[in-house]
Amino acid sequence: MSLDACSATCAFEQSHRANSIEQKFLTSSLCPKNAFGGAFAGSAQLVLQAMLSQRVADGSLSLLFAFRNLADLSGEGSESLTLGVVFGAPSVTTNYNGNSDLDWWYTPASGQVSSNGALYASAAASLVSGVVNANPGSILLPLLSEAPLVLSSSKVRLTLGPASAPLSANNGSAPGHLANEHLQPSLVSFASAGPPPPVNGDPGQLCGDINAASLSALTIPAAYATSGASACAEGYGSARSFLDLLVGGCTVAGEQVVLATQPDESDPTVTEAGGGAPYRLTTNAITHAVTGCRDKSNTGVTLSTCLRAAAFSSAYRLKTGRVIIK
Repeated sequence: MSLDACSATCAFEQSHRANSIEQKFLTSSLCPKNAFGGAFAGSAQLVLQAMLSQRVADGSLSLLFAFRNLADLSGEGSESLTLGVVFGAPSVTTNYNGNSDLDWWYTPASGQVSSNGALYASAAASLVSGVVNANPGSILLPLLSEAPLVLSSSKVRLTLGPASAPLSANNGSAPGHLANEHLQPSLVSFASAGPPPPVNGDPGQLCGDINAASLSALTIPAAYATSGASACAEGYGSARSFLDLLVGGCTVAGEQVVLATQPDESDPTVTEAGGGAPYRLTTNAITHAVTGCRDKSNTGVTLSTCLRAAAFSSAYRLKTGRVIIK
Protein backbone atom coordinates (compact mmCIF):
# COMPACT_ATOMS: atom_id res chain seq x y z
CA MET A 1 0.00 0.00 0.00
CA SER A 2 1.01 3.66 -0.21
CA LEU A 3 1.97 5.97 2.69
CA ASP A 4 3.73 3.35 4.77
CA ALA A 5 7.28 4.17 3.58
CA CYS A 6 6.84 1.67 0.75
CA SER A 7 4.55 2.35 -2.21
CA ALA A 8 2.05 -0.04 -3.79
CA THR A 9 4.83 -1.10 -6.19
CA CYS A 10 7.29 -1.63 -3.31
CA ALA A 11 9.27 1.48 -4.19
CA PHE A 12 10.71 3.84 -1.59
CA GLU A 13 8.34 6.69 -0.74
CA GLN A 14 10.09 10.06 -0.64
CA SER A 15 8.29 12.38 1.76
CA HIS A 16 9.23 15.66 3.45
CA ARG A 17 7.87 17.95 6.17
CA ALA A 18 8.35 21.68 6.53
CA ASN A 19 10.58 21.96 9.62
CA SER A 20 10.74 25.75 9.21
CA ILE A 21 7.97 28.04 7.97
CA GLU A 22 8.63 31.77 7.77
CA GLN A 23 5.85 34.22 7.09
CA LYS A 24 7.08 36.59 4.39
CA PHE A 25 6.15 40.25 4.66
CA LEU A 26 7.32 41.27 1.17
CA THR A 27 6.86 39.81 -2.32
CA SER A 28 9.05 37.77 -4.67
CA SER A 29 9.09 36.60 -8.28
CA LEU A 30 7.17 33.45 -7.33
CA CYS A 31 4.85 35.33 -4.98
CA PRO A 32 4.25 38.77 -6.57
CA LYS A 33 1.34 39.55 -4.21
CA ASN A 34 1.27 39.25 -0.43
CA ALA A 35 -1.63 41.16 1.11
CA PHE A 36 -1.74 39.01 4.24
CA GLY A 37 1.97 39.31 5.07
CA GLY A 38 2.04 42.95 4.07
CA ALA A 39 -0.62 43.74 6.68
CA PHE A 40 1.78 43.12 9.57
CA ALA A 41 4.32 45.72 10.65
CA GLY A 42 6.81 46.23 13.47
CA SER A 43 6.20 44.10 16.55
CA ALA A 44 3.27 42.30 14.92
CA GLN A 45 5.66 40.58 12.53
CA LEU A 46 7.54 39.13 15.50
CA VAL A 47 4.31 38.01 17.19
CA LEU A 48 3.03 36.29 14.06
CA GLN A 49 6.32 34.54 13.34
CA ALA A 50 6.61 33.37 16.95
CA MET A 51 3.21 31.70 16.62
CA LEU A 52 4.27 29.86 13.46
CA SER A 53 7.67 28.85 14.83
CA GLN A 54 6.17 27.42 18.02
CA ARG A 55 3.62 25.40 16.10
CA VAL A 56 6.30 23.98 13.78
CA ALA A 57 8.55 23.10 16.73
CA ASP A 58 5.86 21.20 18.65
CA GLY A 59 4.45 19.50 15.55
CA SER A 60 1.09 21.30 15.56
CA LEU A 61 1.97 22.77 12.18
CA SER A 62 3.14 19.82 10.10
CA LEU A 63 2.91 20.46 6.36
CA LEU A 64 3.79 17.24 4.55
CA PHE A 65 4.96 16.71 0.97
CA ALA A 66 4.84 13.37 -0.86
CA PHE A 67 7.05 13.11 -3.96
CA ARG A 68 5.32 10.38 -5.94
CA ASN A 69 6.50 8.70 -9.15
CA LEU A 70 9.98 10.06 -8.55
CA ALA A 71 12.52 8.03 -10.54
CA ASP A 72 15.77 9.55 -9.25
CA LEU A 73 15.69 9.76 -5.46
CA SER A 74 18.88 11.81 -5.40
CA GLY A 75 16.94 14.71 -6.95
CA GLU A 76 19.73 15.31 -9.45
CA GLY A 77 17.79 14.38 -12.58
CA SER A 78 15.20 16.21 -14.64
CA GLU A 79 11.80 14.57 -14.68
CA SER A 80 8.09 14.88 -14.11
CA LEU A 81 6.52 13.66 -10.88
CA THR A 82 3.46 14.16 -8.70
CA LEU A 83 3.62 16.31 -5.57
CA GLY A 84 1.05 15.66 -2.88
CA VAL A 85 0.51 18.14 -0.03
CA VAL A 86 -1.31 17.35 3.22
CA PHE A 87 -1.05 18.26 6.89
CA GLY A 88 -0.73 15.90 9.82
CA ALA A 89 1.00 15.33 13.15
CA PRO A 90 3.95 13.37 14.53
CA SER A 91 3.05 9.75 15.18
CA VAL A 92 5.49 9.59 18.11
CA THR A 93 6.10 12.55 20.43
CA THR A 94 8.75 11.17 22.82
CA ASN A 95 12.00 13.12 22.31
CA TYR A 96 10.32 15.01 19.47
CA ASN A 97 11.78 18.18 17.97
CA GLY A 98 9.85 19.58 15.05
CA ASN A 99 12.83 21.64 13.88
CA SER A 100 15.09 18.58 13.68
CA ASP A 101 12.98 15.60 12.63
CA LEU A 102 14.91 13.75 9.92
CA ASP A 103 13.09 10.49 9.12
CA TRP A 104 10.52 11.02 11.89
CA TRP A 105 7.10 9.38 11.58
CA TYR A 106 4.01 11.42 10.67
CA THR A 107 0.35 10.61 10.28
CA PRO A 108 -1.86 12.68 7.93
CA ALA A 109 -4.88 14.35 9.54
CA SER A 110 -8.34 12.90 9.10
CA GLY A 111 -9.68 13.53 5.60
CA GLN A 112 -6.27 14.38 4.16
CA VAL A 113 -5.81 10.97 2.53
CA SER A 114 -8.56 8.88 0.95
CA SER A 115 -9.01 5.15 1.49
CA ASN A 116 -7.18 4.45 -1.76
CA GLY A 117 -4.19 6.61 -0.82
CA ALA A 118 -5.10 9.75 -2.77
CA LEU A 119 -3.80 12.90 -1.07
CA TYR A 120 -6.03 15.92 -0.42
CA ALA A 121 -3.94 18.10 -2.74
CA SER A 122 -1.99 16.52 -5.55
CA ALA A 123 -0.61 17.98 -8.76
CA ALA A 124 1.85 17.41 -11.57
CA ALA A 125 5.29 18.75 -10.71
CA SER A 126 8.56 19.27 -12.53
CA LEU A 127 12.10 18.65 -11.34
CA VAL A 128 14.74 20.61 -13.25
CA SER A 129 18.29 21.36 -12.07
CA GLY A 130 17.48 20.38 -8.51
CA VAL A 131 14.35 22.55 -8.22
CA VAL A 132 10.81 21.20 -7.85
CA ASN A 133 7.90 23.38 -9.01
CA ALA A 134 4.22 22.54 -8.59
CA ASN A 135 0.81 24.18 -8.40
CA PRO A 136 -1.16 21.98 -5.96
CA GLY A 137 -4.27 24.19 -6.03
CA SER A 138 -6.18 24.31 -2.74
CA ILE A 139 -4.42 23.01 0.36
CA LEU A 140 -5.31 23.06 4.04
CA LEU A 141 -2.78 24.65 6.38
CA PRO A 142 -3.14 24.77 10.20
CA LEU A 143 -1.04 27.92 10.25
CA LEU A 144 -2.36 29.69 13.34
CA SER A 145 -4.44 27.07 15.16
CA GLU A 146 -5.76 23.53 14.88
CA ALA A 147 -8.46 24.86 12.54
CA PRO A 148 -6.76 24.85 9.13
CA LEU A 149 -6.81 27.79 6.78
CA VAL A 150 -7.83 27.18 3.17
CA LEU A 151 -5.01 28.21 0.84
CA SER A 152 -6.27 28.33 -2.76
CA SER A 153 -4.23 28.74 -5.98
CA SER A 154 -1.13 27.53 -4.13
CA LYS A 155 2.34 27.33 -5.71
CA VAL A 156 5.35 25.47 -4.34
CA ARG A 157 9.04 25.77 -5.21
CA LEU A 158 11.66 23.68 -3.40
CA THR A 159 15.40 23.62 -4.04
CA LEU A 160 16.59 20.11 -3.23
CA GLY A 161 19.53 19.46 -0.94
CA PRO A 162 22.12 16.64 -0.92
CA ALA A 163 21.19 12.97 -0.70
CA SER A 164 21.86 10.68 2.24
CA ALA A 165 20.99 7.17 3.37
CA PRO A 166 17.71 6.98 5.32
CA LEU A 167 18.06 6.36 9.05
CA SER A 168 17.29 3.00 10.64
CA ALA A 169 14.95 2.89 13.63
CA ASN A 170 16.48 1.98 16.97
CA ASN A 171 14.34 -0.26 19.19
CA GLY A 172 11.52 -0.09 16.66
CA SER A 173 10.70 3.56 17.28
CA ALA A 174 11.06 6.90 15.48
CA PRO A 175 13.11 8.21 13.86
CA GLY A 176 14.10 5.89 11.04
CA HIS A 177 12.90 2.95 9.00
CA LEU A 178 11.95 -0.41 10.48
CA ALA A 179 13.84 -3.54 9.52
CA ASN A 180 10.72 -5.06 7.95
CA GLU A 181 10.68 -2.27 5.37
CA HIS A 182 13.75 -3.94 3.81
CA LEU A 183 15.40 -0.81 2.42
CA GLN A 184 18.25 -1.47 0.02
CA PRO A 185 21.58 -0.75 1.75
CA SER A 186 22.69 1.40 -1.18
CA LEU A 187 19.55 3.57 -1.23
CA VAL A 188 19.97 7.33 -0.82
CA SER A 189 17.50 10.20 -1.25
CA PHE A 190 17.57 13.97 -0.88
CA ALA A 191 17.34 14.67 2.84
CA SER A 192 16.40 18.35 2.74
CA ALA A 193 14.95 21.07 0.58
CA GLY A 194 14.52 24.77 0.98
CA PRO A 195 15.28 28.20 -0.35
CA PRO A 196 17.42 28.79 -3.44
CA PRO A 197 21.08 29.66 -2.90
CA PRO A 198 21.59 33.20 -1.52
CA VAL A 199 22.94 34.42 -4.83
CA ASN A 200 19.44 34.17 -6.29
CA GLY A 201 18.00 36.41 -3.59
CA ASP A 202 14.41 35.18 -4.08
CA PRO A 203 12.84 33.71 -0.94
CA GLY A 204 9.44 32.82 -2.40
CA GLN A 205 8.64 29.13 -2.02
CA LEU A 206 5.00 28.76 -1.03
CA CYS A 207 2.29 31.13 -2.20
CA GLY A 208 -1.46 30.91 -1.89
CA ASP A 209 -4.60 32.87 -1.20
CA ILE A 210 -6.02 32.54 2.33
CA ASN A 211 -9.77 32.14 2.28
CA ALA A 212 -11.57 34.89 4.23
CA ALA A 213 -14.13 32.47 5.67
CA SER A 214 -11.38 30.35 7.23
CA LEU A 215 -9.88 33.49 8.80
CA SER A 216 -13.29 34.37 10.22
CA ALA A 217 -13.33 31.00 12.00
CA LEU A 218 -10.13 31.83 13.94
CA THR A 219 -10.08 33.95 17.06
CA ILE A 220 -7.84 36.97 17.42
CA PRO A 221 -4.41 36.29 19.00
CA ALA A 222 -4.75 36.70 22.76
CA ALA A 223 -2.04 39.38 22.86
CA TYR A 224 -4.22 41.75 20.82
CA ALA A 225 -7.50 41.22 22.67
CA THR A 226 -8.72 43.80 25.18
CA SER A 227 -7.06 42.01 28.12
CA GLY A 228 -3.92 41.05 26.21
CA ALA A 229 -0.36 42.21 26.69
CA SER A 230 -0.52 44.24 23.47
CA ALA A 231 -4.20 45.11 23.37
CA CYS A 232 -5.33 46.88 20.20
CA ALA A 233 -6.76 50.36 20.67
CA GLU A 234 -9.62 49.19 18.44
CA GLY A 235 -10.95 47.20 21.41
CA TYR A 236 -11.27 43.65 20.11
CA GLY A 237 -12.77 41.18 22.59
CA SER A 238 -11.15 37.77 23.03
CA ALA A 239 -13.89 36.08 20.99
CA ARG A 240 -13.39 38.32 17.95
CA SER A 241 -12.07 36.83 14.71
CA PHE A 242 -8.70 37.05 13.03
CA LEU A 243 -10.55 38.44 10.03
CA ASP A 244 -11.81 41.37 12.15
CA LEU A 245 -8.21 42.08 13.16
CA LEU A 246 -6.97 41.95 9.58
CA VAL A 247 -9.71 44.09 8.06
CA GLY A 248 -10.10 46.48 11.02
CA GLY A 249 -6.37 46.87 11.72
CA CYS A 250 -4.66 47.19 15.10
CA THR A 251 -2.96 50.10 16.84
CA VAL A 252 -0.81 49.46 19.91
CA ALA A 253 0.64 52.39 21.87
CA GLY A 254 0.18 54.64 18.87
CA GLU A 255 1.91 52.21 16.48
CA GLN A 256 -0.08 50.70 13.59
CA VAL A 257 1.04 47.07 13.93
CA VAL A 258 -1.67 45.54 11.72
CA LEU A 259 -2.66 47.63 8.72
CA ALA A 260 -6.34 47.53 7.77
CA THR A 261 -6.29 45.20 4.76
CA GLN A 262 -8.86 44.13 2.17
CA PRO A 263 -8.95 40.83 0.27
CA ASP A 264 -7.08 41.11 -3.03
CA GLU A 265 -7.84 37.68 -4.50
CA SER A 266 -10.70 35.20 -4.84
CA ASP A 267 -10.99 31.43 -4.60
CA PRO A 268 -11.58 30.10 -8.15
CA THR A 269 -13.13 26.86 -6.83
CA VAL A 270 -16.20 28.49 -5.25
CA THR A 271 -19.17 30.46 -6.56
CA GLU A 272 -18.60 34.18 -7.02
CA ALA A 273 -20.49 36.60 -4.83
CA GLY A 274 -22.56 39.04 -6.90
CA GLY A 275 -20.50 40.52 -9.70
CA GLY A 276 -17.29 38.98 -8.41
CA ALA A 277 -13.92 40.18 -7.14
CA PRO A 278 -12.37 42.37 -5.98
CA TYR A 279 -14.47 42.33 -2.83
CA ARG A 280 -14.52 45.04 -0.18
CA LEU A 281 -15.41 44.03 3.35
CA THR A 282 -17.19 46.67 5.42
CA THR A 283 -16.94 47.01 9.19
CA ASN A 284 -18.86 48.50 12.09
CA ALA A 285 -17.42 51.96 12.77
CA ILE A 286 -17.36 51.38 16.53
CA THR A 287 -16.58 47.67 17.00
CA HIS A 288 -14.56 47.21 13.78
CA ALA A 289 -16.32 43.89 13.23
CA VAL A 290 -16.76 42.74 9.62
CA THR A 291 -20.45 43.20 8.91
CA GLY A 292 -20.85 43.35 5.13
CA CYS A 293 -19.34 42.92 1.70
CA ARG A 294 -19.45 44.69 -1.66
CA ASP A 295 -18.48 43.24 -5.03
CA LYS A 296 -16.44 44.85 -7.81
CA SER A 297 -19.38 47.04 -8.83
CA ASN A 298 -19.80 48.24 -5.23
CA THR A 299 -23.05 46.30 -4.88
CA GLY A 300 -23.82 44.74 -1.51
CA VAL A 301 -23.68 40.93 -1.52
CA THR A 302 -24.44 38.22 1.03
CA LEU A 303 -21.60 38.22 3.55
CA SER A 304 -21.33 34.44 3.97
CA THR A 305 -21.09 33.93 0.19
CA CYS A 306 -18.54 36.72 -0.07
CA LEU A 307 -16.33 35.29 2.67
CA ARG A 308 -16.22 31.92 0.94
CA ALA A 309 -15.08 33.58 -2.28
CA ALA A 310 -12.77 36.34 -0.99
CA ALA A 311 -9.11 35.66 -0.22
CA PHE A 312 -5.87 37.33 0.84
CA SER A 313 -2.66 36.60 -1.06
CA SER A 314 0.16 35.29 1.14
CA ALA A 315 3.76 34.06 0.88
CA TYR A 316 6.06 31.81 2.93
CA ARG A 317 9.66 30.61 3.04
CA LEU A 318 10.11 26.92 3.78
CA LYS A 319 12.81 24.50 4.80
CA THR A 320 11.91 20.83 4.62
CA GLY A 321 13.42 17.55 5.72
CA ARG A 322 12.85 13.92 4.82
CA VAL A 323 10.24 12.15 6.95
CA ILE A 324 8.17 8.97 6.87
CA ILE A 325 4.42 9.29 6.33
CA LYS A 326 2.56 6.31 7.71
